[in-house]
Amino acid sequence: MGTSNVDDKQLAKDVRAALRRGKRSGYSFSNIRVRAKSGVVSLTGAVPAQTDVDAATRVTQAVPGVTAVDNRMTVHVPMNRYGGQ
Repeated sequence: MGTSNVDDKQLAKDVRAALRRGKRSGYSFSNIRVRAKSGVVSLTGAVPAQTDVDAATRVTQAVPGVTAVDNRMTVHVPMNRYGGQ
């Protein structure tokens, strides 16, 4: 029935809340999209550093109900305005 869909929505909401709390610790989680299905949480989006990717995985794994994390986030390093053109 529809209970897993509601649970998935609640789990995604819980993960987003945990990521917002993690953002206060100095990590950049603004551009992360969260989806949950049967306890598996998928993270997508771009962040400025690999430490943000790793921290998002740790924060997500700590949320009750998360059974696995599929982290497909990418690191997007802003171009250096002094190098290149």
